[in-house]
Amino acid sequence: MIPLPIHNPAVEDIYVRTVAQGMRSIAVTAALPGEGVSTLAYALARRCAAGGRPSLLVDLNLGAPSVGDRLALPRRHWQPLEDSAEGALARFPRTGLSVLTAPLGEISPTFRETGALRQQVARWVAGHAVVIFDTAPVTVARETLIPAPIAAAATDGAILVVLAGRTPDTTVAAAGRRLRDQGAEIAGAVLNDRHQPRLADELTRETHRLDRVVPGMMASLRRRLARSTLLNVRI
Repeated sequence: MIPLPIHNPAVEDIYVRTVAQGMRSIAVTAALPGEGVSTLAYALARRCAAGGRPSLLVDLNLGAPSVGDRLALPRRHWQPLEDSAEGALARFPRTGLSVLTAPLGEISPTFRETGALRQQVARWVAGHAVVIFDTAPVTVARETLIPAPIAAAATDGAILVVLAGRTPDTTVAAAGRRLRDQGAEIAGAVLNDRHQPRLADELTRETHRLDRVVPGMMASLRRRLARSTLLNVRI
C-alpha cells in the first residue's frame, strides 16, 4: 500500500465533504481490486486524526488485507458484537489513530448482517470520532469475503474509488447499483488517476519528434518541462 499524503487535495476534499459535515462512519470501496481503496482509507483515517478527530480504521478486505502489513500489526481473531472487536484494536495515542486489522480465521455470520455491523459501528463511534472501513471490491463475491455492500450499508456513507482509464463505466454503474440495492448511501466517488499521464509527459514525448532537426533546442525544452510545477500535476 503506497502512502498518500494526508493533505493531498483529493483527501482534503473528501474530508471536507464527509467528516467535516458530520459523518461519523465511512466505507471506502471500489468496483474492482487494485483501485486504491486501502491507500485512500488509510490517508483519510490519518487526516481525521490529524484534525483532532480520533479515528478507527477497520480492515474488512479479507481478499487482500493490507493495513496490518503496512503498520506491521498482526491479524487477530475478532467478531462483531463481541469483546474481541474491542480487544483486538491497536491504538496509537500520539497520533489519534486506532487500527483493527482484518479478522483472522473463519468469520461469523454477523459479518454478513448489516444490522449487526451497524450495532458494532455504533459501539466504535462511542469511543472514536470517526470509523472508516477498508472494504473488499463490490463486484467480487465469494463466501470467504465480507460483502462490501453490506459493510457500506452499516455506515453513514460510502466512497467509491474508480481507477481512471482502467475500470469500465458499466462496471462502476453495476457497483453503484449493488451498493444502493443493499441500502448503502453513496457519499461520493474518487477518480484515481494513477495511470493517467501528466501534461509534461505528453509534451516531452512530442519533443522527441524533432530531435533529429533541432536536438539542442528539444533537450533544453525537456529540461524546462521537467522543472514546471504546473505541467507536472496529474490530470
